[in-house]
Order: sequence, then C-alpha cells, then structure tokens
Amino acid sequence: MAPPRMPSKFDSKLFRFVMAAVTCAITGMVCVALAAPNGYVSPVYLAAGLGVAYALGWGASMFWPVWLAGTIVTLHFSWMSGATDLLGKPLWQALLIGGGAALQVLVARALARWVEPGPLDLTRPSRAVRFLLLVGPIACLTSANVACITMVMLNDLP
Repeated sequence: MAPPRMPSKFDSKLFRFVMAAVTCAITGMVCVALAAPNGYVSPVYLAAGLGVAYALGWGASMFWPVWLAGTIVTLHFSWMSGATDLLGKPLWQALLIGGGAALQVLVARALARWVEPGPLDLTRPSRAVRFLLLVGPIACLTSANVACITMVMLNDLP
C-alpha cells in the first residue's frame, strides 16, 4: 500500500483556476498576435489545446478559467482593433466567444472520455490516432461555430 500523499499547492482549486486562466490568456494573446492583420484567424491557437489539457487533467471545472481567458483575449483583440467602448457590443461578443472556447473544452473532455473510457492512455498508436482524429477536430468546430454565430448575430460578419 502506498503511503498517503501530502497535499501540495498544485491541489488548490484557486491555484489551478489562476494557472489555467493566466496561461490560456497569455497563450491566446500570443496566438492572436500571429493572426493575419485583417482578421481574427490564427494559424494555430495553442490556448485551446492548453484548455483541453487542463480539463483532462483537472476536470470539467476548468470551463471557468478557459471562459475567462477567452473573454479576456477577445476583449483585448477588440481594444487593439480600435474599439473604444468595451462595455457594449465588444463585451457581449467577448463573453459569448469566451463561452464558445470553454464549451470546446467540455466537448473535447466528453469526447476524450467517450473515445478512451477510464484513464487517458495514449501510449498505443491506435489510441493516440483515434484521439487526435476525433477529439481535436470535432471539438474545434464547437468554438468556431459559436464565434461565427456570435459575430453574425452582432453584425460583424455578413
């Protein structure tokens, strides 16, 4: 029988929340900085992968820090694009797009549990390929669809 493990600061829910929110926000801002100058399309959005990793490791409660980070990144992008009143339409847009990012994390977590019930074991190539082909692409559609629908509803896209 293994000896009891001492709790560490990494077990704290507050630490996990802050760690996930800060790293996802910083990574998101870096990825948006790499986007094309005339749009919000990033070639690689690493913050989404971080959010999924946090949710797989620390649970579905990582929805909230990912939502916060997505909201912060979207507000930052609006501000950098010249928006002066961030409490109007940009705030609603940021809240909804942040929600889409957080929903993506929950969808990815649910798909990962469906593809690989029990502890996630990607050591066998067949399991890793199944995970990469199903979880990532399907979950990515969630955030993209929420963002597009939000932007159409707010008249930012035709």
